[in-house]
Amino acid sequence: MNAAALPASLLLCIYTCEADRLYLEQLKSSRLYARAAAAERIRILEVYAEPELACPTLQDGRLILSCPEAYGSLSIKTHAMLDYCHAHFDFNYLLKLDCTLVDYASRPSNRSSEQLNRVFNLDAVERLIFDPAFYDSEYIGLHWQHASRDGIAQWAKVKGLPALDLDQIFGERDEISYYAGKFYALGRCFCGFIARHGATMAQEHQHALHGSEDLMIGRLYERYCQHDQS
Repeated sequence: MNAAALPASLLLCIYTCEADRLYLEQLKSSRLYARAAAAERIRILEVYAEPELACPTLQDGRLILSCPEAYGSLSIKTHAMLDYCHAHFDFNYLLKLDCTLVDYASRPSNRSSEQLNRVFNLDAVERLIFDPAFYDSEYIGLHWQHASRDGIAQWAKVKGLPALDLDQIFGERDEISYYAGKFYALGRCFCGFIARHGATMAQEHQHALHGSEDLMIGRLYERYCQHDQS
């Protein structure tokens, strides 16, 4: 692989929290992390959230955002991360990696899906990150998927979540397409669009969809494409 052909600057944001410390340690002992840490073109951040903070802080590679650290608020955390990173870092692509990917195949709900286990793993992410051909759009990722009303309702049931306001999210549509949140990458222009226009949708997903952040990014990309063509 010719690393010189990669984009000039990649910002690898590892989504984590104190409760996921063991997953983060596993990730940091992986070959993917070692290669990324050694690559001159890649900067690594560990991304946390702390609602008591007055403003975000950055120290020793740890970005701590001033927002809730909760599953139902991930849309807020993601918008805060993209807003901060777009304002404070120069990058061509921001890569968002969930540290819990290291444990994907061992979770009971995922063991029966051999096809998805072949997709959701660190080796697959490593191949993408270091493949220059991967960076061909403002929105790219590991697994392209489609959310239907029934599928989202089933997801909420599996997670043990309350009923969802699907009309608020889907409107008259039946399906929304997006990259799974375990790993996706966003070009700088799209990040800027999200920073400027994504706050309202982040709150909407927090209230109506239990903070589903990856679906939010897919919806915002649709708006970005429409805005870019107008």
